[in-house]
Amino acid sequence: DGFSLNVSNFQTTAVSTEFGKKLSEKIGNKPFVIDTSRNGNGPYTGGDPAESWCNPPGRALGEAPTTQTGDELVDAYLWIKRPGESDG
Repeated sequence: DGFSLNVSNFQTTAVSTEFGKKLSEKIGNKPFVIDTSRNGNGPYTGGDPAESWCNPPGRALGEAPTTQTGDELVDAYLWIKRPGESDG
């Protein structure tokens, strides 16, 4: 058993991994998966703050789904949120 991070969100894989390791340490070193379906450009930081959550412009696919993450705590990168699916 483990947990998932970044589902339907835009945090980078590096940020998600760092957070996941801190959380994992507190719950018995549980493994985790990261949704990389739309984190390729990270969170939206420019322009209108109202655009930062629902369908922000310029987002991109992150790492392709794989179990070869190079980190023993990260079980997989997955595309949990369907790429291109609208938030609103």
